Amino acid sequence: YCTVKYDPYGNEIWVRDFGQPRSSNELKAMCIDDNFNLYITGKDNGYATTVSFDSSGNLRWSQFYPEYSIGNAIALDKAGNVFVTGIYFSTTRDKFLTIKYTTIGVMQWVRYYQLCDTIGCYSQPGNIAVDKLDNIIVGGTSGNSQYGGALFTTIKYTSTGDTLWIRNKTPNPGIAIMGGPKTDMVIDIFSNIYTTANVPIRIEPYSYGSYYTFKYDSSGALKWTVL
Repeated sequence: YCTVKYDPYGNEIWVRDFGQPRSSNELKAMCIDDNFNLYITGKDNGYATTVSFDSSGNLRWSQFYPEYSIGNAIALDKAGNVFVTGIYFSTTRDKFLTIKYTTIGVMQWVRYYQLCDTIGCYSQPGNIAVDKLDNIIVGGTSGNSQYGGALFTTIKYTSTGDTLWIRNKTPNPGIAIMGGPKTDMVIDIFSNIYTTANVPIRIEPYSYGSYYTFKYDSSGALKWTVL
């Protein structure tokens, strides 16, 4: 990882490198806490790796998940606990991988999810957020050929890692989402969850791109969708 801090005028303050030399490194996401500590996640040498620097660029801690994996998104709760979601490339099928660390980098729990375990299945988590009750919401896509393409997957965990609910959503019948579209997700002050994506879709005999947005309430009830 290469991380650079600039002042408000664009002047470089410090540069920090982290990772194994000549390895496959990829920084995917970052966030900052109220004390201006920096948290980043991605992949280092084939492992989902999360690193924290203080505001002066000193390394506070680093942790990695010890299997072939990548961190795709990162978020903090009010107490400074760190939540990472990404992909665990297991020996069978890819899985959603979600990890909780304390503010000093101690791993608290790891959770997995996969839609199925057959040929053609895949998992592509891309978003994570924390609501006002410190519940963790993970979003992304899951694929299975029997559904004709990708499903939008949303998972809600408690702060202790218990699963509250899982939802898999597809657009209207007859519309197949091709591939694994990238998603974005936000939570409002009432803990409603909004997800949107620019999706390549196919309605025979045509293929084209469109935006798909939907809303869940805090209990996981679907409130509306727009395509």
